Amino acid sequence: MLFQAKKHLAKIETLEAELAIYHNTEKDLQEEMIYFALDNHGQIIESNSKLHESLGYSSATS
Repeated sequence: MLFQAKKHLAKIETLEAELAIYHNTEKDLQEEMIYFALDNHGQIIESNSKLHESLGYSSATS
């Protein structure tokens, strides 16, 4: 059983490292590209400054 636990802990560590890479890539893409997130009703709930700029809004008005 102890060997199984070590095996699972090693797998968890591997998956956490892969997830960290994914999150870093996602963050980089959101900074480089126009980004927005929608809720279930199609309303924007999150966006970045590149979207605001492309729509003509300044950071003071967003």
